[in-house]
Amino acid sequence: MHKLTNKSPLTLVLTCALAAICWQGTAQARNTRLLLPIGTVVPSKATQAQAQSQPAGQVAAHKGDDDDMVIIFGEAAVPQGLKFVSQDIQARGEVQPSFRHGYEDEAICQQAFRKAMVKLIGQARAQGANAVVGIVSNYNHATVMDSPTQYECHAGTTRAVVDLKAKLAKIDGLSDAPAPKAN
Repeated sequence: MHKLTNKSPLTLVLTCALAAICWQGTAQARNTRLLLPIGTVVPSKATQAQAQSQPAGQVAAHKGDDDDMVIIFGEAAVPQGLKFVSQDIQARGEVQPSFRHGYEDEAICQQAFRKAMVKLIGQARAQGANAVVGIVSNYNHATVMDSPTQYECHAGTTRAVVDLKAKLAKIDGLSDAPAPKAN
């Protein structure tokens, strides 16, 4: 049988303390959920005038004089009778904090949102759609946050992530209308 000495309890306490310190350091990760306004990222000078005449949650985005895309945030704002090109497409915008993108959560979330929107619009163009409708936040393809005015972003130490889900539609006569000139 082993005899306990004065050094054995001290060794046991130090070993337990060291194990607790090492274990705690590997289990900590930051995942901050932010709800941010869409309006600070989406509108541009070309779209502000037209956005005022449209219902809440709907913004027409223009890349050039002959190229326009309707963007509608929130499932409730989708008009009836649209011709859907596809159901539920996904896009993820992901940005790492850096000198270029900034280090504040809100700044990198805005960049991640822009990247996700560019991917949605790219998918729409590739499939011949001229509208991206019913856009909702869809973090990790599991949690849906449906809002016509806000998007959900998850920011951590190493990256910010925005997951979006939408439907693509074709609106007849939209491409015939002249796009407003940018000032």
